[in-house]
Amino acid sequence: MREELIEALIQVEKDARRLEEEGHKEAKKLCKYYRQKMDQEKEKRLLKARQEGKNLVKQAEQEAREYAQQLEKNKAKELKEMEARFNRIKSDVVNKYFKQITGFEGE
Repeated sequence: MREELIEALIQVEKDARRLEEEGHKEAKKLCKYYRQKMDQEKEKRLLKARQEGKNLVKQAEQEAREYAQQLEKNKAKELKEMEARFNRIKSDVVNKYFKQITGFEGE
């Protein structure tokens, strides 16, 4: 009976070592699996972030082009207004000096 207990104890010890070894192997497998999953997810998120970044750059470029076009329109409009003011003032100044030089009171 004692020998049977010793053999059973030895068997339990062998089983425990085998289970421990299997557990380590399984843990390594799981670590490898999850590391691969994390790497895949990281790559997926990086690709998504790059694409979003490209989209943001495109959008910013488009907004900048539209803003520049609007500035060009405003510039042209302001130049026309300035030219019109200049022509009005020029006409008034020319008439004033013409009258002073000639002494003619025209219209």
